[in-house]
Amino acid sequence: MNVVDAVSGVDAPGGTWYHYPVWRGVRSAMGSVRKEFKSVISVGGIPASDLHTWGAVLSSAVEAEVVRCLNRIRDIWDASGGYGGYSFRRQAQRYPDVVLACGERREDIVLGIEIKSWYVMAREGEPSFRFRTTLGACPPQDFLLLVPWSLSNVLSGTPTIFDPYVTGTRTAAKRRNEWWTDARKSHGGTEVRVPGGIGPYPGARENISDEPLSDAGGNFGRLARMGMFDEYREMIGREEIAGVAGSRWQRFFGDLD
Repeated sequence: MNVVDAVSGVDAPGGTWYHYPVWRGVRSAMGSVRKEFKSVISVGGIPASDLHTWGAVLSSAVEAEVVRCLNRIRDIWDASGGYGGYSFRRQAQRYPDVVLACGERREDIVLGIEIKSWYVMAREGEPSFRFRTTLGACPPQDFLLLVPWSLSNVLSGTPTIFDPYVTGTRTAAKRRNEWWTDARKSHGGTEVRVPGGIGPYPGARENISDEPLSDAGGNFGRLARMGMFDEYREMIGREEIAGVAGSRWQRFFGDLD
């Protein structure tokens, strides 16, 4: 499987769960996303010092293409053909970003995927997204999928992606709060306010974010700051882009600041 699989066995759904076979199929399908990914977007003529400003726009396009790709390879996640009425669809401004469902009701949802794209030439040099969703909203079948990407010719070309990183959203939520309250070194407060009464697949207007009582640096939810992706970042840094290791390109763009 061409995927860095960090799904915790503790937080994965049980093998007796009715939808467990399709869950395993989706987990496998994520390993084929890189091979099947095709973008129709082509970019050119952007100065190297300005390229990072396009990251957010192109990241959204990358995430949309990942969803289309998952729907194209349904023979992997629905090998039995029993989910013909189901498809992956994006949700605007709500958790999770993507659901595998056959209708609009919560009962119609099999699982969710929180997709985070990472432009590997970004100035931060690490995935900068924040994941603040409270544990109660994260059922054990939901995935957090991190998709790194760059342009095929570094400064131009089409978006291309690398092997993704996948874990459970429930695992990520647990580790985030445990790190904040117990592991990080801070002289500030460590308490986290958790919203009550939140269940899986909440409505768009529900408050589902855990909030630290003290967060002067605005780092709560930044999973990369917890060291969660350290080994994965090193792996991506060894990937060649236009014949040069990604880590060298990252240093080059970092020196432009």
